[in-house]
Amino acid sequence: LRWTYQMEGAQDVRAVRTAGDGLYALGNGPSGASVARLSADGEEIWRHALPGTYGVALAAADEGVAVVVREVVEGGQRTTAVRLDADGGRVWQQAVGTDQDGGGASVAVLPDGGVAVGTASFPDGPFGGGSRTELVVLDAAGAVRQRVAVNEPGEDTTFVEGLLVRPGGTLVAVLAVGPRRLGGYGGDDFDIEVRTLPIGG
Repeated sequence: LRWTYQMEGAQDVRAVRTAGDGLYALGNGPSGASVARLSADGEEIWRHALPGTYGVALAAADEGVAVVVREVVEGGQRTTAVRLDADGGRVWQQAVGTDQDGGGASVAVLPDGGVAVGTASFPDGPFGGGSRTELVVLDAAGAVRQRVAVNEPGEDTTFVEGLLVRPGGTLVAVLAVGPRRLGGYGGDDFDIEVRTLPIGG
């Protein structure tokens, strides 16, 4: 055992990613999500708070980190992408979903500095019908560049559980595909599907 780290104020840690010779950690507490940058020895270098949000995914790159959080809004929750630089400063923040988002979400940093986010929304509620699942591609400045439909809305419930950027910029998505109507917590069967998704230059 070389070292341990406890994120003060966090009730759970959702993601940890390598960053140079250290780590980034994404945690959630009573006041919201926060991102911490750790040294190779496990010391906290900085922390960036995201009040009023719940962190769900994290991706790291040489120039910083991309985070996906959910914000509670009237009528539901909205998926938002946040870009932080290597010193913990906020570069941009961009809402990428609707007011009926839910389920899994994922994020990847693209070779050109952009960010890809996989998100699912439920126009009829999580138990009313299938999801509308999209891949949203943002440019390096945080502007929405492209939206790619992952499924046909209403046909099934699909979550983007992971995104992988292959050499050359090809984006591979790991999907959980289940029934159109969810029966309840832990009561549905999902298949795992791996798919290459088209993203523009």
